[in-house]
Amino acid sequence: MKRFILASVAALAVTSATAEPLTDLIGNKTYWKAMAWEKAEQSKIWKMSGWSPYEGKQRIGRTFTKERPAEIDGKNLRARLIVEEAPRQQNILSITSIDLSADECEQISSWLATKFGQPKIVADGSYKYDLVAEGNWVESVDKQSQWDIGSTRTTFACVGLKTAAAEKLGEKNKLAVVLTFGSKASERELKPLFGLRCTQRIEFIATARESRRYSTRH
Repeated sequence: MKRFILASVAALAVTSATAEPLTDLIGNKTYWKAMAWEKAEQSKIWKMSGWSPYEGKQRIGRTFTKERPAEIDGKNLRARLIVEEAPRQQNILSITSIDLSADECEQISSWLATKFGQPKIVADGSYKYDLVAEGNWVESVDKQSQWDIGSTRTTFACVGLKTAAAEKLGEKNKLAVVLTFGSKASERELKPLFGLRCTQRIEFIATARESRRYSTRH
């Protein structure tokens, strides 16, 4: 029995050891600070074992080369190595999921903050409104955070819809979660959000109805 327990522990250790190197490097600030993006294909993440050739549909101007499972703070995601063609050829590490809740997204955001410190910018364009009836709310989640670490630019985004209807039914409100690592020289820099008030005037021709003015905020 003792021998069986020791064998089981050893098997678990081997299983977790295969997943740990990628997770450790994802959250390793020193690794990203020293990253030479012009030689990304020679770096530890790109060269480590466990990657499989990407077999999904490709996009124009973007080539997915390899993929593998990735775990961050106990959440299962998918890591992909990407080559962007424009404006110039560059390598990107993208880690995504479309199956996580808003709470799980916040947990990953907190995990990243413990590894990299507080983000240099957070752009939160989320908003909430009632659909048809009061209390039947819908929340559009659109939150992005960004860090600059040496020559690396890291962006984390949570995007999707949360609804009262799904919560009442006990269903999981799923969001798209995207974590990217790329070169600071080529990755888009997040800018602070700003508000706009838009006004439109509707005039009725050949009717007795009065003109109306509507204001909206964005």
